[in-house]
Amino acid sequence: MGKEGLLEIHGCGEKERKMDVVFVHGLGGDREGTWHPAGRPQDLFPRWIGEDHPEVGVWSLGYGARTSDWFGASMPLADRAVNALEHLRAHGLVRRPLVFVTHSLGGIVVKRMLRHARDMNAGDLEEVRGVAFLATPHGGSSLATFARLLPRIFRPSSLVYELVAAHPELRDLSSWYRNNHQRLGIRTKVLFETQKTWWLKVVREDAADPGVAGVDVVPIPADHFSICKPCSRDELVYRTVSAFVAECLAGKGPAGEGPRQDHGGGSHRISQEPSRRDSAAAVPAGSAKGPALAAPPRGKGALGIWQERLEFFLEEEAKAADAAQKFTLRKQIEECREKIRELGGER
Repeated sequence: MGKEGLLEIHGCGEKERKMDVVFVHGLGGDREGTWHPAGRPQDLFPRWIGEDHPEVGVWSLGYGARTSDWFGASMPLADRAVNALEHLRAHGLVRRPLVFVTHSLGGIVVKRMLRHARDMNAGDLEEVRGVAFLATPHGGSSLATFARLLPRIFRPSSLVYELVAAHPELRDLSSWYRNNHQRLGIRTKVLFETQKTWWLKVVREDAADPGVAGVDVVPIPADHFSICKPCSRDELVYRTVSAFVAECLAGKGPAGEGPRQDHGGGSHRISQEPSRRDSAAAVPAGSAKGPALAAPPRGKGALGIWQERLEFFLEEEAKAADAAQKFTLRKQIEECREKIRELGGER
């Protein structure tokens, strides 16, 4: 595991630089190894960005992101975000134009950090121009959900528990970011993995979508851990992020306006059905993620919401193929039935 704090990568001492780019690794990562192919530290993603954009300073943020408590306890997400913000403040970055390039959990940490800064209302992070999300589990991670089912073996850390599909913290953060990115002037770029890691996709396409209107979810032919390690500047992930940095350098302001629409099968935007998914991206068959409860559907009380949620999970259980998924869905079904009984309904 790499050291914590900010590592200067390129151009950070230039007083005339126009913007700073901060790379933020994910669960189990570190501030250098996350960003280069194995055995090739000279091919460092953040360094390439600095070399190709001499007007920016490039940093890499390291923080404790253990996957298992076998190796020591990890800091909860809210505390980790406050800690990360303090590192930025200590280096004088909180009042400068910034772009974040994030992998996996790093994107969740940045969203939480942005929200904390706004809640504190101290003027920090008001110049953030963009966030690039690489395989960020806005809707939760399949691997985290699997690890939670076998706690005695994995001893998942608190950060892993907070990445479980449909976790309330993730739903709340996603809703906040969707509702505020336009007002805050933050551009968004989203990339997701198309290949499996071991036997599963760690972050599925629907979970990688933050639901931001007008923003495509770009497929990258890589697995969860290689998506942030381009082998050359010609790879799509590098070209996309480099172009995004240039776009943010040219001028502040988010892409896209208005509510998200259904763009059909030719686009990688995920459509929504207001009656079932008012606050979340659409869920494909076989997912264990239910419709979010952050905002009740119009004309429905708590009982109606829980009944709708139960119907969703029953449908998903009928389509589920593997035992672990069925187990998770059955627990959700029992929770829904218990809530419905408490509210005076019958199921």
